[in-house]
Amino acid sequence: MTEAEWLACEDRRFMLHGAMSEVVTGRKIRLFGCAACRRLWDEIEDRRCREAIEASERYADDSLPERELDRLSAAAEEAFEDAVAERDDRLIHLAGASSDVSNPLMTLTQIVGAVEALSQASWSGPLEERRAQVGLLRDIFGDLFNPAALSPEWITDTAVALSREMYHSRDFSAMPILADALQDAGCDSKIVLAHCRGPGPHVRGCWVVDLVLGKS
Repeated sequence: MTEAEWLACEDRRFMLHGAMSEVVTGRKIRLFGCAACRRLWDEIEDRRCREAIEASERYADDSLPERELDRLSAAAEEAFEDAVAERDDRLIHLAGASSDVSNPLMTLTQIVGAVEALSQASWSGPLEERRAQVGLLRDIFGDLFNPAALSPEWITDTAVALSREMYHSRDFSAMPILADALQDAGCDSKIVLAHCRGPGPHVRGCWVVDLVLGKS
């Protein structure tokens, strides 16, 4: 995949394969899967599935041991088996995606399968969900082939506090304020400022927030 293809691409499968072929972290891939699941959070009513997704997010940030993630992933797999027994196609898609993204040994094949299942389960329709997933990929990975950077002097206490609060609360409405804080500190990167002030979406793993917090 080339930079031009990445920037123009609307196929999240192709983008995922491109991301995996570059130097990206398993954390980013995992958070993308979790963010895709959270788009359908209200429809994921089974507690086992929700707990598995939340655990996967914690595991991505090294705040949960693998054995605990493995236990909760197995519980989500049981929810999937229950859905199969009930022959409920929509629940099968949702529970299957939850168990895939929470698997400690998650692979690219699993994450592709998970986002496809979520597309099929979405009330808004597969095409609309696939487009939304492309937006998530762009927020998390930015431009893979020409990544932006932040000068250390731009990363002020204010910028860090704003980013940390958004990251933990999952409320990214303060992104424009983060842009102001970075600009006040001397940031002149049009790419960074435009991303902060753009329409989003913004989720855990957002490339600007990660840069401020020193996450990769």
